[in-house]
Amino acid sequence: MVAADQFLMDRYRAAHLLYADAAAVAEPKQQHLMPEVGNGFVAAKAHGRPSKLGDYLMVGGVYNGRADSGDKELDGPSHRAQLPSFLPSVEGASAATASAHTALDMERAAFITRGTVGSGVAVEQRLYAHWTRPHLLVQEFHLSSSAPAEVSFTAPKDEALWSSGIDFSGTTLSPPKPGLRIVTGSTRISETATSNTTLVAMVSTAPAPVRLRAGGNTTVFVLHAVSTSLNGSTEPSQVLAEAMGYHAAGVSAAPQLWQEHTAAWQERWADGRIEVGGDLSLAQSVNASLYFLLSAIREDWPFGLSPGGLASSDYFGHV
Repeated sequence: MVAADQFLMDRYRAAHLLYADAAAVAEPKQQHLMPEVGNGFVAAKAHGRPSKLGDYLMVGGVYNGRADSGDKELDGPSHRAQLPSFLPSVEGASAATASAHTALDMERAAFITRGTVGSGVAVEQRLYAHWTRPHLLVQEFHLSSSAPAEVSFTAPKDEALWSSGIDFSGTTLSPPKPGLRIVTGSTRISETATSNTTLVAMVSTAPAPVRLRAGGNTTVFVLHAVSTSLNGSTEPSQVLAEAMGYHAAGVSAAPQLWQEHTAAWQERWADGRIEVGGDLSLAQSVNASLYFLLSAIREDWPFGLSPGGLASSDYFGHV
């Protein structure tokens, strides 16, 4: 068993942290308590494996199919549409890496993965849906090496450009400038015969390989910005321009993103929480339930909470 560091273990014992792998804490997996990372607008599931953070993304209010018909020819019934995920992972950071552990930090609303890659490159990945920048899903890769090394990143291929409910056949696969991956599309079927389909645009960082000297360290920020016509714009070019703007603003603020996000969540927890003493399992369950609710809804995005949260298709994503 590879022991987690003392800071993380203290947070675990305080019921602020849940581990997806039993080896980290010598206890059963807690994956059943681990909902997605979300901010009420965008959310991603995690599967407890460093290479499987976020197979897909979902956006609040983006539905496909007729609400008044179960006719499969209309791609119904109405269901929450999935966006393909292009969340990269560090090459070599797989479930077989002996020292890799994934945890949900409920207090800071982030999935944390720690492990090693190759010969002596330590990696900590943070994945979070930024609370004060709701259109932004953030990945931070904190890298350090005990020897000279090159770290590369892998992401799903273009063949993974699929979606349950969104047509990306006319998407922009060739980015307008290096370092970006862009997809645009719309839901296939409107919710009613008289309503419009929903336009969607996603702009993601395509990280370049990083060279580390012996004893060197760096942080790589990978940002995913999402915009939809539900935000007000009705033209594909406008929706894409909004997503580009959200991404650019995030890049400019990258060193402050984590501090902004965690400070906002600290304020949210200060507004009210439930403290349980003497029963760690019960405290974890209570904290996970409250986190589940807080991460799935927001005041400025008027869409209800479905069973399983924003990244779930339970009840087809409906209330």
